[in-house]
Amino acid sequence: MGRNPRVSPPALYFAPSSSHTAASDDKASLSPSQRPWHGLAHLDRGASLTKREVALRCGGMAVARQHGGGAIGWVLGEHAGEVAGCRWQQRLLWPTGGRGQGRLGAQVAISTWVVGQWGCQRDGGGSRQWRPGRLASFRRARAPLDGWCELSLWACGLHEDGGAWLVVLEIEALWGSGGDNDQRDRGYLGGWTADCLDAPCPYIEGPDPMGRRPMPPPVVFVGSCRVAQSLRVNNSFAGAIPSLCAICPALAVLDVSLNAFGGPVPPGFGNCSRLRVLSAGRNNLTGELPDDLFDVTSLEQLALPSNRIQGRLDRLRIAKLINLVKLDLTYNALTGGLPESIGDLTMLEELRLGRNNLTGTIPPVIGNWTSLRYLDLRSNNFVGDLGAVDFSRLTDLTVLDLASNNLTGAMPPSIYSCTSMTALRVANNEISGQVPPEIGDMRELQFLSLTVNNFTNISGMFWNLQGCKDLATLLVSYNFYGEALPDAGWVGDHVSNVRLIVMEECGLTGQIPSWLSKLQGLNVLNLAGNRLTGPIPSWLGAMNRLYYVDLSGNQFAGEIPPSLMELPLLASEKAMAEFNPGPLPLVFTLTPNNGAAVRTGRAYYQMSGVSATLNLSDNSFSGAIPREVGQMKTLQVLDLSYNNLSGGIPPELSGVTQIEILDLRQNRLTGSIPPALTKLHFLSDFNVEHSYIGLPQKWMGHCSLFDKEIPGLCIH
Repeated sequence: MGRNPRVSPPALYFAPSSSHTAASDDKASLSPSQRPWHGLAHLDRGASLTKREVALRCGGMAVARQHGGGAIGWVLGEHAGEVAGCRWQQRLLWPTGGRGQGRLGAQVAISTWVVGQWGCQRDGGGSRQWRPGRLASFRRARAPLDGWCELSLWACGLHEDGGAWLVVLEIEALWGSGGDNDQRDRGYLGGWTADCLDAPCPYIEGPDPMGRRPMPPPVVFVGSCRVAQSLRVNNSFAGAIPSLCAICPALAVLDVSLNAFGGPVPPGFGNCSRLRVLSAGRNNLTGELPDDLFDVTSLEQLALPSNRIQGRLDRLRIAKLINLVKLDLTYNALTGGLPESIGDLTMLEELRLGRNNLTGTIPPVIGNWTSLRYLDLRSNNFVGDLGAVDFSRLTDLTVLDLASNNLTGAMPPSIYSCTSMTALRVANNEISGQVPPEIGDMRELQFLSLTVNNFTNISGMFWNLQGCKDLATLLVSYNFYGEALPDAGWVGDHVSNVRLIVMEECGLTGQIPSWLSKLQGLNVLNLAGNRLTGPIPSWLGAMNRLYYVDLSGNQFAGEIPPSLMELPLLASEKAMAEFNPGPLPLVFTLTPNNGAAVRTGRAYYQMSGVSATLNLSDNSFSGAIPREVGQMKTLQVLDLSYNNLSGGIPPELSGVTQIEILDLRQNRLTGSIPPALTKLHFLSDFNVEHSYIGLPQKWMGHCSLFDKEIPGLCIH
């Protein structure tokens, strides 16, 4: 949207909403000067601005622009409070003149802003649902401009209430509720026009989201927009993509992503001789790309991900796009191989072709792209020796993703010349050999995934990784089969950034190594599916940032050590609330065909992130369930299944107030189920199948053990 207009206070005060996330105190008690939206009452008429344009953005940031002699003032604030014990937020559009009504200068009136808020619902537990705000209507929102004009409505959910004239060329990312009423709320534009004084812009028509009139035909663009250079429409429009180049020949940027457009990409782009960016991702586009699209040699970015585009990358057509900097066709249905002529695209910085059906070998000409920063060829059917590609010239490459192909051979030494690389993933191939010392030269490396290959010498790998001081994620499952987990090697300050280690299903022998205690930043530890023995060390329960531990499928025996129940993030609600790790370097998932999900028949690891988990299943633990288990107040998943545990379920389990899944099946438990477990309001799956001696059979497979105390709870 550009820079904020330069005006002298108090004429205009910009207050991005993201900087005013309030606590739960009542903002109504604040004086006007303390409120985040104070000071946006108006722009003095005639204020001098650097650009002759009008723009409004509603979403994360308030932006105001004006035509030279006009006057505009807007703000977006956030207001937080308590509703039925749940936090909620409102996003407010604060036009000049007060809430709900206002004027843009002397010419434009806005009628209604429907605020968004967090609603609190309880269905056997608790959940939050964001209800998006909606810009309910504009009235006479038209301003005279004699040059470029734009109105960006980002995250507003727009619909029409009567006639509306908008100065609009950019409509970005209108929100949907994500629920059953998504089609109603996602922000269809229902019959409004955009006007640029002497250059009428396209008429946009769509269904009314509030259901007040029948669904009209698919979106239609008519009219002329000779001066328009940028058109961004990210809503929920359906039908075919309009042929815009004939009426907007000056277009340089066309972004129609995040809609529901269907059918093939239309011909006619050859008329857009100035087009630099074409983005139409996340639609329902089908068929092959039109021939004349490859005549637009001015294209720098072609992004059509998440569609159903078919066909091959023709060697003659693709070579025409010599100015391409970014080519993104991920999540489509492309077939055939990569033609050698793709090497002519020497300006490429990003090539994203993952999740297609491409075949053949990876052409060696890729090694000539000296500006390449991002290469994604994952989840295709590429074959051949990876060593055929010389990566030594790709010194700017930061991300290399070749996962889920059929690549063979050893890792080529030239890969380790890419010293700018931050993420390397070659999982799910047939690569063999060792991880050499040269990997230590990749000092920027943060993410390394070697899962499901044929690598050997795990001790050497850990030793050689000492130079990767920024490494945060290490995934090496299904390798090093039958080797001993080294008891020394990866220690010292150089591992302070490691947050996630997964060494699952390697058949490793030995004990949990003491050097793991040095990884004080570790969040996730998965050693499942090995042959580890010996005691679980007491220091494991003292790791300050660890909240996911999976030791399932090993050969641990004896009693479960109470010290394991003392993990600080699991034992303290305050510590977990204050813990803010940011996003993990990996969204951790297991499919039903892998790992512990196969051994136990469960797939509860398939969550959107990493839940607080303690999994000791499929071992030989005996004795009673430690009463100290009640200390883990923030634990969400506890799996003690497939052991030899005896005694009763400790009533202290009622202290694990956040637990959602409790699996105790295939043990030798006795006694009654403690009534105190009715306090576990988030518990949705409680499994004691073939475990509870004396449990009435009529309770099994029913959801009524606690009557209506915990709605939705099923006993297996």
